[in-house]
Amino acid sequence: MHSALEVKKSGVKVCLNTKADTETVAALNPVGVFLCAGANPLIPKVPGIDRPNVVLASDVITGRASVSGNVVIVGAGLTGMETAEMIARQGNITSLSVVDMLPKIGAALYPSIYMNVMRNLAACSAQMYPGHMLKQIDEKGVYLTKTEDQSECFLDADCVILAMGLKPDKALIDSFDNAFDRVYVLGETAAAPGRIATSVSDAYIAAYGFDPEA
Repeated sequence: MHSALEVKKSGVKVCLNTKADTETVAALNPVGVFLCAGANPLIPKVPGIDRPNVVLASDVITGRASVSGNVVIVGAGLTGMETAEMIARQGNITSLSVVDMLPKIGAALYPSIYMNVMRNLAACSAQMYPGHMLKQIDEKGVYLTKTEDQSECFLDADCVILAMGLKPDKALIDSFDNAFDRVYVLGETAAAPGRIATSVSDAYIAAYGFDPEA
């Protein structure tokens, strides 16, 4: 809310419900373009990934998708753990499992946050599967491969939530680079997604040093 008020006071024109493609931006005749368009969900090419019971973590968090029954979350980074904690608090599921190919669940979380999240997940008897890769999804559940010895296991799943990270939209970046002389690609649009504070800091530095006459 504070940021919205600051933007309003500064006289910045905000265009909502508008797709910022190259044509729309070109109509504004900009002297420079700061591209902060986010990134796309990383979706692996495994059998069953397009089943109707497979949803994105972002859709669950925003309420566009609901889950019930036996739930498996694939990906235990910041987004995956946030989704797991949210589902655990709702309490309308049968079981919850969290899977990640890294040897530790929630490795990206700060220690204090990690302890709190794991405590909340333990309260709902959530099961953790570190060091496991997603191999296949079918109508019964998910098939996993253990990275240590390549053994396989199966988890019952009525709903599978993908939280496997994001990847930059290279086609979008290239389209803006080709359309404008001065494009500044920032945040997770530019590289591997990071924390909000890092993206805000990078944007501030880029904007502070921007010279419209250069």
